[in-house]
Amino acid sequence: MKTLCTSGALSVTANLGKESENATVVKLRVRAGESIQEAVRRFRKLCERSGLRKEMRRKAYYEKPSERRRREELKRLRKARQHQVARV
Repeated sequence: MKTLCTSGALSVTANLGKESENATVVKLRVRAGESIQEAVRRFRKLCERSGLRKEMRRKAYYEKPSERRRREELKRLRKARQHQVARV
């Protein structure tokens, strides 16, 4: 059974840090004749592409500044290694 939605909008605002930081906003306008299932599927894809889910998982637990710096440094080194291998 398909439920059709004639009009409407769905939006999520995620404030994942301090108030001064930019909040991630994902908005979706339900198309005419689009089922709720299709709209939810598109919404999930938008959230995934915007990095909202990844950010929420990362912010679920406190990360010490030293751990954050270490993680970022390891990420930088991995990227540099990949670029070196790609050139050879």
